[in-house]
Amino acid sequence: STYLKFSFNRLQPLHISGKLKWDHYFQHDEQAADTRNESFTGFILRADYPWQPLQTLTLIPKWKQTLTRRVPTDRLELRRAELSEIFSLMSVYEIIPGSFYVESGVEWEVINNLRKKPDPAPPNFVEDFNTLTVATQLTNKSAYLGYILTANVGVRVQRQNFREGSETNFLSFVTVFAGLN
Repeated sequence: STYLKFSFNRLQPLHISGKLKWDHYFQHDEQAADTRNESFTGFILRADYPWQPLQTLTLIPKWKQTLTRRVPTDRLELRRAELSEIFSLMSVYEIIPGSFYVESGVEWEVINNLRKKPDPAPPNFVEDFNTLTVATQLTNKSAYLGYILTANVGVRVQRQNFREGSETNFLSFVTVFAGLN
């Protein structure tokens, strides 16, 4: 196994970071006859640029790229190689600074399968697709009997586009967290 991580922050407020992980498992003796060596390679590169045009408004454009390659031990399982690109923009607007604010965001994700589609395609083969997500939430933070309560109320709409059509889903949520002050 190998793991490398880096972070570059010299061009503030631009943040750039990356991670690389490589695992390889060698099969020996009787196991080597029916299986293959298993390996995983993953690379993540990300960047964000928080910008505060107003005292109560922060805009955060983000980019993330993920490359994964996996060779399973079982010879009947599919090898995987995928490239994911995620572009997003998040905004945080403080209505009452430090206690009540609105967070909204939009995210565009593109998934590319780097392997050719086998014929016939097995049921777990993932074809290229993209996803558009739009979300917003209200957050309220307050102190109560030595605790800090955080309440979130929000909605999310997500649309996934495949070659054979698309799928849209809607989610609304309410969460409450309590932490020690």
